[in-house]
Amino acid sequence: MSAVEDPDAWAYPRVSDWGLREAVGSRDDDAVSRQHAAPEHLAPDRFGDVDAATDIYGIGVIGHLLVTGNAPDRDDGTVRFHPTGDRAIPDDISMILAKCLTTAKMERYASAAAIRRDLATEGHNE
Repeated sequence: MSAVEDPDAWAYPRVSDWGLREAVGSRDDDAVSRQHAAPEHLAPDRFGDVDAATDIYGIGVIGHLLVTGNAPDRDDGTVRFHPTGDRAIPDDISMILAKCLTTAKMERYASAAAIRRDLATEGHNE
């Protein structure tokens, strides 16, 4: 993910691919992409079948990085939010990110649209 401050560039961050993408439903345990990924950025189920839940976890990692400045910390499977500086994380945002980052795939959001609905409900859809 990168934010460009060039006034002629788009005024919002862009998500880039570093060769870590994989086709939905594919499974290749020897894939080179896994060798180059930071473990804290991978979904716990990443070494199984790739599906929408894996992408939702990735959205959670990006959100966590944006909100806290750090990768998710999950010593016992529970996500801990440790923001850098004096930033406080609203409880509703913490709950949304925790749902994205849960180790249980079936407990994650079913889609990005569901995340957007919760953000809109909580008044963070700007």
